[in-house]
Amino acid sequence: MRSHLRGLLSELDTRINIAAPVNRLPPDVLFSIFRLFVDEIEAQMKKQVLPMEPTTRVNTDSLIRLTHVCRYWRSVALNAPTLWTCCDNRKITKLFTFFERSRNCLVSLHFGVVRVRSSGSPEEYRTNWRAIHERVGNLLVLLESSRLRRLRRLDLKLTLDCKYQTVPFSDLCVPNLECFTISTDEELYDLPHRQTLWVPILAGHTNLLKALAIWSVRNWLPSNIFPNLTHLTLSFRDVCATPRDLAIILGRTPRLEYLFVDLLIHRSQPSLLPVSDHPITLDRMRSLVFSSCAYTLVMPVMKSLVLPGHCLVRLDEMHICVETDGHADPLPPLPVIQHVRHMDIISDKYALLLATDDSSCGCGFFFQTFYETYTPDADGWNPWLLNLPTMIPLANITSLRLNIHPAHTFWPALLCHLSGIVELSAVIGAWQPIHPNPYPMRVFCDLLSQDSPVLCPNIRTLRVQALYVQAAAAATRFYQSLASMLAARACTGHQISHLEVQLALTLGRDFAGADKPSYGPPESYAVLKEHVDSVRLVPAGPPLCEFTVREVWADSDGMERYWRLNPNAALGARVLPEL
Repeated sequence: MRSHLRGLLSELDTRINIAAPVNRLPPDVLFSIFRLFVDEIEAQMKKQVLPMEPTTRVNTDSLIRLTHVCRYWRSVALNAPTLWTCCDNRKITKLFTFFERSRNCLVSLHFGVVRVRSSGSPEEYRTNWRAIHERVGNLLVLLESSRLRRLRRLDLKLTLDCKYQTVPFSDLCVPNLECFTISTDEELYDLPHRQTLWVPILAGHTNLLKALAIWSVRNWLPSNIFPNLTHLTLSFRDVCATPRDLAIILGRTPRLEYLFVDLLIHRSQPSLLPVSDHPITLDRMRSLVFSSCAYTLVMPVMKSLVLPGHCLVRLDEMHICVETDGHADPLPPLPVIQHVRHMDIISDKYALLLATDDSSCGCGFFFQTFYETYTPDADGWNPWLLNLPTMIPLANITSLRLNIHPAHTFWPALLCHLSGIVELSAVIGAWQPIHPNPYPMRVFCDLLSQDSPVLCPNIRTLRVQALYVQAAAAATRFYQSLASMLAARACTGHQISHLEVQLALTLGRDFAGADKPSYGPPESYAVLKEHVDSVRLVPAGPPLCEFTVREVWADSDGMERYWRLNPNAALGARVLPEL
């Protein structure tokens, strides 16, 4: 009797649920709503930051809860195999359920291997090596070959605390794999220099692979040929790789579009062999990034590459030690910098940020680097910048953002080549007693006042942001220097049309009128207005000449299509050298 009553009540609940408005939705409409949950899960996998955190998981709880609402919802969800294509290995029974419900659809799997601790002794190393193989081997046993053939994406997170690690993925046969990620979270700075092992991965089945990330996996590199690979991310933090090793990999990826290389820093004995026996043509490349690498290791690789003219090249957080590396070599000829229109040069004596690009053709070159030296009177980046006209056709530049620092000695020679500048933005640094050079503002005004020849003769818009002007007398001298420069250019027929000026600090004097200065003596504004068509004096606040990257560097489903870069590696407003 009780079971009969329960059956009647269940049938009554079913009829009530069927009558609910939400259950009158057609199955295809309900499926589209459910698909939003799956899109969020897939976005989680694509937004994983490399290196992956130990707590990285694929959260499918919301999808599971959909099947517990009512019979109708459960029926729609279970008859839609594309809803069950993302999972992890936290619960094996759940993993098998997802494979069963996804039927013949391709699946994305996040597979985490738990930590095995070791002090690095040979005995413990052998034990851990067997543990790695056992746990990754469980993947083969549990999924079987039929399920492995259905993997579209496989993310392996290894948290293995052992000093040496040999690749256990040679026999992992996943022929339909599109994205393969191997990531560890160890930082082993005491890693001895060992010869890099070349190991084939995925049992040689890499024809369909489009994205590969190998992040800090020790002492081995893949020996496969990747005919269709478009995205490649490599971290050499614990791999003693050479520029030639990297060139070998790039020579096996003819369709590569996005490359990110991290921590190519392990300097070894100089090799007499060339980086590559022949030029490496990557004519599909759209974005190439070297992050936190040694400048002297990156340059040989760059010289061996043949890149298209529409590529974006980033050499980010480069470093060079004068005592061990010598002075920085010039950049090799790069097609991406032959037609650029915009340029930023921000530097002090030992730090440099150079960015040049053109949004119309989608090309650009970004270079941020640091000079390391124990010699106080070293020339820093001055000699390298003096050679900039041999690396970049400066006559094509129409927009320039720069800073004037007391340590600079290259501007007179450099500005001679910038004849096409129409828009100039300058941050004027403070005078420092340790430098014998004149005040930066005086240097800047003397450069633009020069009449034989006139530097940057086509300037129409000039923006000047002065730092550390903290007294009325200093502001007066600043305005006088600026006015003298404007008058000199007007006399030579190279008058500036529009002028914008911002001092660092408000001096406590406000003057009425939207076009009046918010600080400084009123006569300064009149003097400036005499030699230009329009003047705007900007009060203290947001910087007038802010050095931010332009839109051409924005990622649009490109570099971060399969993974997200570490936030420290993402472009944005940069920490600039001490101006």
